Amino acid sequence: MVDLAEAFINLKRFANASKILTQGLSNHRESARLANLMAQLETQQFHPQAAEKIAEQNAKLHPADFEAQKVYLETMVLANNMQSARALAPKLLAQSPHDFLVLYLSGVLEYDVGNLEKARDHLQEAVATDPNAAAPRYSLGQVWARLNDPEAAKEQMQTALELGATQPEIHLELGKALRALGEQQAAAEELKLYQEELRARQTRSMAASKVAQGDKALENGDAQKAAGLYREALEITPDDAQHQYKLAVAMDQLGDILGERAALEKAIQITPDLAVAHNQLGFLASKRGDLLAAEKYFREAVRSAPGFTEAWVNLAATLGLQSRFSEAEEAVNAALKLEPRNPQALLLRDTVAKALVQPQP
Repeated sequence: MVDLAEAFINLKRFANASKILTQGLSNHRESARLANLMAQLETQQFHPQAAEKIAEQNAKLHPADFEAQKVYLETMVLANNMQSARALAPKLLAQSPHDFLVLYLSGVLEYDVGNLEKARDHLQEAVATDPNAAAPRYSLGQVWARLNDPEAAKEQMQTALELGATQPEIHLELGKALRALGEQQAAAEELKLYQEELRARQTRSMAASKVAQGDKALENGDAQKAAGLYREALEITPDDAQHQYKLAVAMDQLGDILGERAALEKAIQITPDLAVAHNQLGFLASKRGDLLAAEKYFREAVRSAPGFTEAWVNLAATLGLQSRFSEAEEAVNAALKLEPRNPQALLLRDTVAKALVQPQP
């Protein structure tokens, strides 16, 4: 359940993720992990206040759960509730002084109030804890710039870019550091990159708007309109696996199997570990009678997302159709370990058990 919800969040299929998490929380009201995911879902939908509220309730329900407290701290920072965040951060830092996220957020909070030396120290330790994280390096670069050390600022911001930082503002800040060092040509190049990244952000925003409209159309039952909007988004961002998958969903509702399959195949070309796309390709292969292809896709789905109950059930059913009952039993047991009361898995378990005790011809 959790893995599938995470997959839907990553796909920006927020309605699906919300349905799974809401159902999960109704059955497991005290699950800190599900609540943390719900807070993440609200964050992904740019609802920082809603995320903070969920995280706050979870933190109060689980005062000894360090992860729940960290999520609460993070949502407060994102919601710009800096005063409350500044009250919590030192407590978490005292509890776990070497935790990466707490160090990073503490540095951000200290920079916000101009406590530059403390911000520097905590961000440096965050960088040492996870040298491959881009965000604390960017923040540390900002601190060095405020401390009038453009060389150190330049080093951290360049490393942040090498590690995958994408926000346009980093080019602007790096350009300022380069200009302070007298590197005028390099500074001009960074300004150019800043402007290009701003335009790219606008492009992604246009695509996201098309996708949001498509999601709304799909919710309202207009798959034709949704498919058109998803295609328009893909014209802007052709290498977006999430948008390809959404197009496949619309194609499925329209009964366009060839179009659905093409979109799914493009999605896994872009993102090979897209479990939901592998699962749907397995379903399509099973429908056309290609059990070996279906098995391959279902195995890829459970490899990519071991907590994907539906894919385990589908794999078990496919193995059963091939009379590979011992393997089917293993797959259905994996599904029941994840969801002990899953009706499809329970029915399949009984079917496989009967097949195992029957004499084989």
